[in-house]
Amino acid sequence: MSAWPNLLLFVALTGCQGPKDDDCAASADCDDTEADTDTDSDADIDTDTDTDTDTDTDTDTDTDSDSDSDTADSGAETGIGSAADTSDTSDTSDTGIAGPVYDCNTMPAVPAANNLLVGPRGYHDVVFDLIGDMIGADTNQTLISSDIFGNAQVFVAGIGQTHQMDWLPNGDLALSSAAFGVLRVTPAGGFSVINANYLPYGLVTGPDNYLYLADNNDVIRLDPNTGAATVLANPAFNARVLNFSLDYSRMYIGTYLGNGDVYYMDLDANLDPISPPQVLASNVGAGAYHDTLAIDICGNLYVADYSTTSLYRITPQGVVTVVFSPNLSAYPHGITWGSAVGGWDEQAIYTPLPYGNNEVSEVVLGVPSRFWAGTAINLP
Repeated sequence: MSAWPNLLLFVALTGCQGPKDDDCAASADCDDTEADTDTDSDADIDTDTDTDTDTDTDTDTDTDSDSDSDTADSGAETGIGSAADTSDTSDTSDTGIAGPVYDCNTMPAVPAANNLLVGPRGYHDVVFDLIGDMIGADTNQTLISSDIFGNAQVFVAGIGQTHQMDWLPNGDLALSSAAFGVLRVTPAGGFSVINANYLPYGLVTGPDNYLYLADNNDVIRLDPNTGAATVLANPAFNARVLNFSLDYSRMYIGTYLGNGDVYYMDLDANLDPISPPQVLASNVGAGAYHDTLAIDICGNLYVADYSTTSLYRITPQGVVTVVFSPNLSAYPHGITWGSAVGGWDEQAIYTPLPYGNNEVSEVVLGVPSRFWAGTAINLP
């Protein structure tokens, strides 16, 4: 998922976060080996090299026992999440940076916790709205809105099987529907078709406010206001999920029916490709389905691979490690970081579980998202 994930949300916080299915021929997305619990015939179509240079040359080790006010993750107050907070929001003596700072050298190797939530639902993605409710799809192809305490209600019914989602600049939600194509959903719950010709799995809002799609074939730019589409790349592999590097100089691409490779394309200032797709990392699972591609504040990629039911972390230099390998029922599709509004942990990812009755898991990674309202140091 993941999404121009909640840019609006971060603005509202005075600091600063977002689909092919039933017919394989129509959507080119046919997980014929996946055994989904959905009622449709699809066996679960699982519907940023940071180039920033850290100019901080201070390598001091903070050995003081300062009593700074720490923005401990919001889950600590709600019982959701248990990650130790690695961001200091007031002590700038070591870094010279005002505001919250995250040290990428302190990133945990494995999650501190993995909690199954009560109330929220999600199929291939979830997002958070401005008031802190999580939005995702249940097994009846209905969008459900839920707060952290599990108080859930219908947001939009009859929307079809949904894949990835992201927010548009005006506060509407863009999503991919296997039934309708790319949709726009208003905060009031109405929806309209942006483009019915593409049935993407991957969808993300770019900094230019266009939608970027991967439809298990091509990479597409879509104007959300007019529905006009431009094919940016028709690679030799099948593009399934996509996202941008921290500085938007690269686009990362995961695959459908691939071999475990994750690719990148260099981009110009207009986000047009200036290089053909090249391999960033290999052995990111076996590559049958890459089901999510998300970026943290340090520029690392997170890619879920169905073949190995694992979540992988990839550095901007292409170093691959396994974050966790759950059983199939806990295998994640889509990743969205907590919004820090309403008690959600901003150092945790929230992942829908289509093989787990569309429940949602909170995985406490101990690192914030790319849109976190602070500064990262010691980037990889």
